[in-house]
Amino acid sequence: MVWRCTSPITSYWLLATSYWLLAIGYLLLVTCYWLFVIRYSLFVIRYSLFVFCFLFFASN
Repeated sequence: MVWRCTSPITSYWLLATSYWLLAIGYLLLVTCYWLFVIRYSLFVIRYSLFVFCFLFFASN
């Protein structure tokens, strides 16, 4: 015995729900990626400024 969605409204609703969940997951993934990129770039900028200041004061 094979279970099937008898009403087409239920299958459309499940399809729409899965698409919404995929879109929300994709947005969360993109948001986390950009937060990681921003945090990493700020760390790189801070570290390079520290190295630049250290080399500048060490050369004087």
